[in-house]
Amino acid sequence: MAEQTDNFEGFRDHQFETSQLPTALAHLYRAQVGRADAWRTRLDSSTNWAVVTTAAALTVAFGEPDVSHFMIPLFSLLITLFWGLESRRYRYFELWSTRVRLLEKAYFANLLEPDPARDTAWVTELADSLRNPHFTISIWEALGRRYRRVYVWVHSVLGFSWLVNIWIHPTPLPTFQAVMHRQLVAGVPAWVLLCVGIVFHAALLGLALRTKRLRHSDGEVFYTAR
Repeated sequence: MAEQTDNFEGFRDHQFETSQLPTALAHLYRAQVGRADAWRTRLDSSTNWAVVTTAAALTVAFGEPDVSHFMIPLFSLLITLFWGLESRRYRYFELWSTRVRLLEKAYFANLLEPDPARDTAWVTELADSLRNPHFTISIWEALGRRYRRVYVWVHSVLGFSWLVNIWIHPTPLPTFQAVMHRQLVAGVPAWVLLCVGIVFHAALLGLALRTKRLRHSDGEVFYTAR
């Protein structure tokens, strides 16, 4: 029987030896990888929804001349909803992937190449994350990351396609000035909606740039020039 000091945990009169700790950490690592992979798949599904929705919007907008010009802006709002949903999922993905990275760099990497000066605070950090789960990044950082990675291109395609759509439907116009005065929904000229669209996209771009330096979690892989 090992001494009490050789035990790292007691649970319902079952004593676990310290030699069993690597096995426990390996199982924990596998579980966290599984969770991260599951939420990564959910991220991909919401991205697919956005791409398919964009393709459907453009197909209808350019295939049916009688369709309202306001349809593409409405689909842009729907894409924004997908963006918010995906950002929420991204926060969960970051939680699990951060734990994975913590085990990889602080435990498994040290098994391969021991470092006498290694930081042992990772044990406390991991234990606190398991006892008190909390998101490792803010919703603003998540929104900025997903917009820069995916949704800046989706919104840009929709915005450019809307300009082309009002230019050629129902009949092509000769000048850009004529396009801007084309009467759209409820007699509203195109330049009014264009101004609203510019403000909308500028706000999204500002959010993306403002959050670019936020890196509160290292679960994600970032490019670093060397």
